[in-house]
Amino acid sequence: MVGTKGRDGTGPVMVGAIAEQVVRAAPCAVLAVAEDWNAGDFRPSPGGPVLLAIERNEATTDAVAVACSIAEFFHRTLLVLHARRPAEAAALLNPRSTVLAHFGIGFDRSFPVHCIVQDGNPADVIEQVIADYHPCVLVAGVKRTSAKSGPHGTAFELLACSRVPVLCVPPETVAAGEAPGKAYASAVA
Repeated sequence: MVGTKGRDGTGPVMVGAIAEQVVRAAPCAVLAVAEDWNAGDFRPSPGGPVLLAIERNEATTDAVAVACSIAEFFHRTLLVLHARRPAEAAALLNPRSTVLAHFGIGFDRSFPVHCIVQDGNPADVIEQVIADYHPCVLVAGVKRTSAKSGPHGTAFELLACSRVPVLCVPPETVAAGEAPGKAYASAVA
């Protein structure tokens, strides 16, 4: 678990370059909590849904496994969010009909799943969905490196915009044969 600065400050000071480095380098999932996460309108709802931000990267499979495990363990609704970037929206690509199966979320689950597809910058979309649905945690698969130039990428944006704790799941977090997410479910409790 690591603390972040939340919205106090600007640029790298907002989140903290160290928090982002920990999230990217840790061999395990990291729960990042902003110091202002429990303030006023941003107070998470006890028993709120688990929000899974889907981004197609090498950590997606592990993030899905962990989010499903947490939703199942705590009997919560899983909100699967896919933010379509402008190129996807312009090409009329709509993953609504295939996103759940494509990401390994089958229909044999013991918890409700709601799929949300919105167009826009992922960080802005996530911020809006958090305001609308008040999840108790945001689960996101994080890459080890950013494709963006400079030190900060999508992981930084998630840590900066989220008003709820963010469980950052790196690739290959779940060992073969291990029940995915049980340890993370206990940690989130």
